[in-house]
Amino acid sequence: MHSEGVPENGKKIWVPRDEEIPVFEEMNLGVGETVVLIDANDLPTWLIDALKKAQPQHFVWANADDLDGGMSEAAWQVLQEYGLDHAGFIEDEWRGLVLVSEPYALTRKQIEKLMCFTTGAELEISFNGISNHAPSRTFRIEIWKACPGPQEVPR
Repeated sequence: MHSEGVPENGKKIWVPRDEEIPVFEEMNLGVGETVVLIDANDLPTWLIDALKKAQPQHFVWANADDLDGGMSEAAWQVLQEYGLDHAGFIEDEWRGLVLVSEPYALTRKQIEKLMCFTTGAELEISFNGISNHAPSRTFRIEIWKACPGPQEVPR
């Protein structure tokens, strides 16, 4: 239940708009959906396949049978090389299981590496300013398996 004019999650903030006079604007604080933390031993098949496609020669694949989590744990080790921070999954009715990362910042090289990975592995990626980890300090990266047909996700 929520009061008139207050969002259901109840997150309103006052933002200063003028340094010389005390003028504040009331705004909704955008807070992203909570993510389910990644289990290195239970990555989705589409993500394992994408990581294998992106880095087929990575040494970890040859040793996957020796790892407790097998291919999933091997894929987790490869995933770490992309610099994803505060990562987890959300379930979306249009996109299915979505990999989420909420970093404080990314360099041009990190963005290039992510874009090469997602393009080469035929994954979709989006960047937005609504995060859960530290709203107003982090942004959200969402990666999901591309589906045939239009990729525009209703919002």
